Amino acid sequence: MTTLYMLGALQILFVVLFWIPRTAILGFLLMACYMAGAMAVHLASKEPLALQTGIEVAIWIAGFLRLPELSARLCGKHVC
Repeated sequence: MTTLYMLGALQILFVVLFWIPRTAILGFLLMACYMAGAMAVHLASKEPLALQTGIEVAIWIAGFLRLPELSARLCGKHVC
């Protein structure tokens, strides 16, 4: 049970980092990597991926909407 609490605390920390403008990119990257790890675990155990995929897509949409410099870098535009 303590592992689940620690994972939940990490998720809350990542969301808080994403909310703070100065650390938003770090929070986005940590959330995206965390969910990618969850997807990998579900793939390895042959479990359904619908929920994890939906959350990952929501994280990327939120990142594109909240962080214009992220979308500019991924689209190949120069960002100063």
